[in-house]
Amino acid sequence: MEQNELISLLSKYDTPEISDALDNLHINGACLGIAPRSRNAEITGTVFTVKFEPVSPGVSAKAGDYIDDVPEGSVVVIDNGGIDNCTVWGDILTLVAGMRKLAGTVIDGACRDLSVISNSDYPVFSKHAFMRTGKNRVRLASVQENITLSGITVNPGDFIRADKSGVIVVPRHNIELVLEGSQKIHEVEDKIRSAVTGGMRLDEARRTFKYNQPLR
Repeated sequence: MEQNELISLLSKYDTPEISDALDNLHINGACLGIAPRSRNAEITGTVFTVKFEPVSPGVSAKAGDYIDDVPEGSVVVIDNGGIDNCTVWGDILTLVAGMRKLAGTVIDGACRDLSVISNSDYPVFSKHAFMRTGKNRVRLASVQENITLSGITVNPGDFIRADKSGVIVVPRHNIELVLEGSQKIHEVEDKIRSAVTGGMRLDEARRTFKYNQPLR
């Protein structure tokens, strides 16, 4: 399946459905504690990884210059080790990312300029919000290498799906199995909703449609 088709299919399912599909495959892809900061809280795309690292006091370190090299449609996924006392994303990066037609940004760390980002159509998710700059506190360590996002290993080219419920990482080599599982879960839950609105007891509907059994 072509990448654009995979992204289109993944966008049809919400993160709870995808999370359940990952559970059935014994894959941990749920990123704890990362929340939407923009009014647009929908991301679907492939990962472009960015990693920052702390610098020693007194060491000069510029902001990471990488945004101009991120391919259109990518999700910028930033590993700043969950640091809450300085930021690695703000309004200018949001502006440029939107102009470059990126799919969104997910940060294991902090963003700032929420007065702009909260009203933006460019989706930004982060673990923290804080105003203090990352300049001379952290520096760019790598791009397009394996990183960690809230305890989840993320590889360049993996898939991200994010919505108001949170952020999910789908490993690239599992994407078709996850899509198949998400579709089955979506269908079962639709049947349950129809049954209970038609008068069936919820416990009976769950038994009837085998809701509590792993979907294969």
